[in-house]
Amino acid sequence: MENYLSTYRLIQTYFRMKTEQLIAVSNQAVVEHPTLKGTHRENLIDIYLKEILPKRLAIDKGMVYGFVNKSKESDLVIWDEQNFPCLRLLGHSMFFIESVKAIMEVKTKWSLKEFNDIKKKKNASFKIHRLPQTPNLESRMQMLESKIEAIEQNETINAIFYTPIPVPFIAFIFHGGEKFTIDSLNDDELKSINESYPDLMIFLKSGKILEKQYIYDEGDSSIGYSYLNLHEAGDNALLIFTSLLLEKLMINTSFSEYPINFIKYGPPFYQHEIKRVPFPINGKFPGIYNAAKI
Repeated sequence: MENYLSTYRLIQTYFRMKTEQLIAVSNQAVVEHPTLKGTHRENLIDIYLKEILPKRLAIDKGMVYGFVNKSKESDLVIWDEQNFPCLRLLGHSMFFIESVKAIMEVKTKWSLKEFNDIKKKKNASFKIHRLPQTPNLESRMQMLESKIEAIEQNETINAIFYTPIPVPFIAFIFHGGEKFTIDSLNDDELKSINESYPDLMIFLKSGKILEKQYIYDEGDSSIGYSYLNLHEAGDNALLIFTSLLLEKLMINTSFSEYPINFIKYGPPFYQHEIKRVPFPINGKFPGIYNAAKI
């Protein structure tokens, strides 16, 4: 138990030190100087993301293109550089939805104006569509599991359907958000969450994390429950955010091993308050293989 606690304390200390570094960098961007404002995103990459993300994932800036739509200009694009190409143009790079694991927007200060900008960019990325693809390793495993389940229940699979999951949209806010709450969202705002709210957002200095969570029904994989969670994580916000980010990066990605979850090193020593509100989804839940059986 003593070694277990020691390990978690070291992890906790690491992320708290990184938080202090990132806030120090963001304070440079607050200064009214164009060069400093323009480089704080690069500093974020150098100090944190490049150190924590798996090496197969590269970080660049540009626009993400799909079969039909494209994203807005993105502060950061996290993509699989080892297995996919991109097209680099003068002052601009074209990334394709098949290679992109997350789009990230970075804001120095929180405001409703900045949040509206985040929502517009999220909405644009939500509409990007992939070309029809041949099954990858993960989809083949899902199909195999469905077939085994059908055999065990003496059923026949007629078809398997898959609704692609939109590329995760991440927002990183350095300052502000202390009064941000989800307690009084009206019906119109709740209806907009699925398409317009970021999948994950951190208010670094105020220690809050906003997360969209989808829980699938065990009996019917075409339906489920969708929640908007507000984590009051305090000094552990970056630790929680990083674990949730690594999980989001698994979407549309095949890993031989499940990515590490730093949160699991904490219980029973760490707890924080989580507020939750359900929000509606029009249409089917994304990313689930729905086996039509006869």
